[in-house]
Amino acid sequence: MTNHSENNKNKLQQNLAALKHHCPHVYAKVEPLLDTVSLRFDPQQTLHISDTQLQITIPRQRRDAALSAIVTPDISEPTHVIIGIGAGDELRVIYDKTQLPRPDLPDYQLPIYLVEPEPTMLIAAMWLHDLTVLLESGRVQWFVGEHAPKELMKYLESHRQALHPTHSLSLWYSNEHPAVRDTLAGINQLGEETGATIDKLQTGINDYYNNVTKAEWLTIVTSGTRPLRILGCTSRFTSFLQYCIRDLLSGFNELGHETRMHIEESNSCRTTKYDLLATVSDFKPDLIIYIDHFRDEYAFLPNNIPFVNWIQDLLPNITQPTRRSLGENDFTFALAPSWIDILGKIPVYDGHAIQYLALGVNKDIYHPIKNSQKTCDVLYISHLPIPAETLQATRDHNANFELNGHETELLASDAISYEQLVLVYMLMTKVLDNLLIDDLWAYNFPEKRASFVSRILSKADIPADPVIVNHFCASTRLANDIKAAIKIRPLRSLMQQGINLHVYGKNWDKYPGFESAWQGIAKNGEPLNSVMNQATICINNSPGISLHMRAMEILGAGVFMLNRRIPMDEADISDHLIEDEEAFFFNNEIDIVSIVKYFLSHEEQ
Repeated sequence: MTNHSENNKNKLQQNLAALKHHCPHVYAKVEPLLDTVSLRFDPQQTLHISDTQLQITIPRQRRDAALSAIVTPDISEPTHVIIGIGAGDELRVIYDKTQLPRPDLPDYQLPIYLVEPEPTMLIAAMWLHDLTVLLESGRVQWFVGEHAPKELMKYLESHRQALHPTHSLSLWYSNEHPAVRDTLAGINQLGEETGATIDKLQTGINDYYNNVTKAEWLTIVTSGTRPLRILGCTSRFTSFLQYCIRDLLSGFNELGHETRMHIEESNSCRTTKYDLLATVSDFKPDLIIYIDHFRDEYAFLPNNIPFVNWIQDLLPNITQPTRRSLGENDFTFALAPSWIDILGKIPVYDGHAIQYLALGVNKDIYHPIKNSQKTCDVLYISHLPIPAETLQATRDHNANFELNGHETELLASDAISYEQLVLVYMLMTKVLDNLLIDDLWAYNFPEKRASFVSRILSKADIPADPVIVNHFCASTRLANDIKAAIKIRPLRSLMQQGINLHVYGKNWDKYPGFESAWQGIAKNGEPLNSVMNQATICINNSPGISLHMRAMEILGAGVFMLNRRIPMDEADISDHLIEDEEAFFFNNEIDIVSIVKYFLSHEEQ
């Protein structure tokens, strides 16, 4: 390769290394061309690209025109196919624009499909831009060479969870170019074929399950003549629920049943109707299990497949359903016993039995490790919200107060000024910071929150306008701050007494004082079990319930567990363990110090 600057050469080499590692099949297509390609800019910033068969010039104005042609799609989660990489500018822009489609789900990704018939053009783009992040992310699927359109279609056909393109971008090839024509025609044809396949799957599934009577289901379940086939459905974009399904299926495996977990294969995949129907058709489950979702949310599933919904969160789809169709093959369980009464008062559940089902321990993953070296006195594992989502800015005058969407809407309504908004939060912080955490939690309950908001507004001389009151009563910022305080304060008390503390989870390093205690993220599974086995005491401090998944993991690891006593605990671990013999508690950031010191000096207990 000739006529290139040292900086461009370095970019190309870095990109090639990433391409070779992450996309070796694409690297194999560009590597033979590297010695034949010439790339240079002339004084007018026109890019000249040539090899033994290709001569292309791209003026600066042409690149600018291509960029200006990019429009923001009219749907919230667009999936792009880019036909022709050009100089690589548009790919980078679209990548950035679709980087975080769901801020609440940082791992949630949108795929980008790149179809480029000329490998030389990819070389030019890698010479111009640092594409290493794109190559490493897994979001961009690269289809390069004369058969690129066919390779894209083959990929989409063989990956049931792959999102089909909703938007196409072709700024460098005409509509008559084979790459454009074949790609767009292939996508349209694939859509039609997928629709036909869904109809065929639906018919086959209905035929199979409609022939199974209730008596036959009872025989299958009770006779023990063969293992049950149990399908657990979840999402990789959940924090705990995917592991609850995993652990539940592990229990069924231990009983000798056959299980399968239906979950996204990667962060840019989705569990589509097509994928779920194909899974049901292939596996033919005797039982389908979801967490927090009812069968009627998947209307294409036959009514006579036994369907379990294990409620672990009182979400709007559960507490505020517009309608609910529950039949004799729908079985509902709740994580907390008190939720049974709550749900029983909702008319759509009238006559439908809801039963209690507690969490369990996955003994295959969580277990004692003999002779494990202790690395800390106390361990706590949990995520924190980022400080910008709490009241932290009112405590740190050097921090910027970043408005969230609800606050922006409130200010736009002119019901309150920015200065008044900040004043309210400062007054709230002053009150909350003087409460112990066993009193603090009550401020997340509606009645307590409403009276608190009224007092603060009165003290700030702000009228109790319903718009203002409703905003602060439903404030996620306030809720996040209370949850963070409940987690942070007991640990600060321990560190102030010189107790060797390790914390794992997101965002601890962003809060003052935890820089040395924070150990990073503990991946669920064996890594988490290993970390817990290295602690003398593990803290179970979930802001909501004590019979939490983390408690089950600690019990499985066989480490001493100290639980926070939760007022009005809806799933109380002491209902299952004997207090002061099998379960030990602290109340707040004051008594935890003496309790931890006692057990550290009496490890035999």
